Amino acid sequence: MSQKTSTSSQHLKYLDGLRALAALYVVCHHSMLQIWPGEQTHTLVSHICVYLFHFGRNAVDVFIVLSGFCLMLPVVRAGGELKEGVIAFYKKRTRRILPPYYCAMAFSLILIALCIGRKTGTHWDVS
Repeated sequence: MSQKTSTSSQHLKYLDGLRALAALYVVCHHSMLQIWPGEQTHTLVSHICVYLFHFGRNAVDVFIVLSGFCLMLPVVRAGGELKEGVIAFYKKRTRRILPPYYCAMAFSLILIALCIGRKTGTHWDVS
């Protein structure tokens, strides 16, 4: 059995699914905050959405804990050592995380400048 096969067989795919669900819940929570600001609407749908997606902060916590667990699994399996060393670990993380981060930041700044930079009367005005 090759190293790649044994590593992929140890990958816990259900954790990726749980992380995806937590991230999706946070997106729904943020959308709910934008669409139904406070008590201005009193429809059944708005009350259901507010009830269902009220715990967005908790979903962020779940996502972070699961991500930390996923990052530590290879270290624990290697007996507490990073397989390629600390520098290689940070280089790989930097190459993976920073490009999409900077793209998202640029996109957000463009959106703020063009269309969402004004007060909307929603939860996000306090930001």
